[in-house]
Amino acid sequence: MAFWRMLINIDLVRAGMNSTARKFQPRSNSMSVQKDGVIDEELFQCYLQFRLRQIQKSMLLSDDSSEKEAMVNILTSCQHVNGNTLRMVFCDIFDKSVQTFTYAEPILAPAIKPVVISTREKRKHSTDYAESTITALNRNEAAPLHDDTDNGDEHTAESDQDGEVSVYLDSSSEEIRKKKLRVINNSPSVPSSIKHLITKIACTDLEAMLKNLQVTKDIFRSRMNMIKNTFKIYYTPSSASSSYTAPKCRFEINSRFSYKSSMGQCQLNMIAYQLGKIEEIEKEMFSPKQVKKNRLKYYQDLSVSLNESKLAYTSHLREFPRHCERALYVVQNLGAYVLFMPEILPPTTYKKIQNSFVPVLKAFLEGRCSPFKDIARFDDKDRLIVSESTGDLEKFLKKGKPYYSRFVDFSG
Repeated sequence: MAFWRMLINIDLVRAGMNSTARKFQPRSNSMSVQKDGVIDEELFQCYLQFRLRQIQKSMLLSDDSSEKEAMVNILTSCQHVNGNTLRMVFCDIFDKSVQTFTYAEPILAPAIKPVVISTREKRKHSTDYAESTITALNRNEAAPLHDDTDNGDEHTAESDQDGEVSVYLDSSSEEIRKKKLRVINNSPSVPSSIKHLITKIACTDLEAMLKNLQVTKDIFRSRMNMIKNTFKIYYTPSSASSSYTAPKCRFEINSRFSYKSSMGQCQLNMIAYQLGKIEEIEKEMFSPKQVKKNRLKYYQDLSVSLNESKLAYTSHLREFPRHCERALYVVQNLGAYVLFMPEILPPTTYKKIQNSFVPVLKAFLEGRCSPFKDIARFDDKDRLIVSESTGDLEKFLKKGKPYYSRFVDFSG
């Protein structure tokens, strides 16, 4: 299903490359598929052939895989069908097969109440999360956000551990415990102190991104142009005449993605950055207790707006301040581009990285990713300003060459 969601979004790349004549119009469903714009048939056929070659050469699917054979046959047949007709059929199928989540108000209440657990339960809970994160990384997936509802059999039972990472109760609290994680990358290009943060597949992705520098920059621009228009945050600070007037923060989400997908994580990173800026303002106006209370309300409202019930769990509420602080830090010290490459730096890294490792990670990214720094910036009103596309991505797609990186994925 995820493959076909990606396939019917083939016009998204073109949409990001020409923001002044953008054909992509976000929809309220999770696929964010263009509804009324006409597909460029030439580009459709070009990108279809590109995906077909990718699947034929893919090492992730064995040659004798029936699924691979079926996908190759379907894509081959799609070359003889008009892109607009194909999109209409598949959109109808997917729209009618999506289970829409309706968030009930009472579910929010438990997230506000403090959860008291024993030391033994805390240790088991934290270990389960650490192991599930490593499992996802070793499967070459983007590391998922923390999910308290994961089944026990989804976590590994292994406890061989080398690196260290800290668990935080809150961004303002002290480190309560250190636990060890396995080293997940033995690449000599990654400093030893952050080998538990940068995966082997992330290094492979980064090499491909740097090898095709101009193409990668255009992919960044496409992602940025898509994501910056998928949401708005309306914030009204406390009244100047009365410090007792509560600020207001409202979210308008125009396009929703799975929060475990690349685009969903880009969106969440950018929202975290903007909420980090809001909290920075509120720290000058309110007591720490009031700032924390406002933060809790904003994040609960965000989880409802994104239609993601799992984001309202206590674990997310506890970890999100760290995400906001780190997102603000990387933008101010490295650049806006970092928010848009979750394949290299997923949200879990923002939340879990220990303070002492931050300078090492910063130096690593500065040394490897400095060519991406000039792609975009936030202006004084926190609007994302994206540089003009060079057209290299469109030329690259027409040549049908493989990119060999997860970074090319635009699926939601």
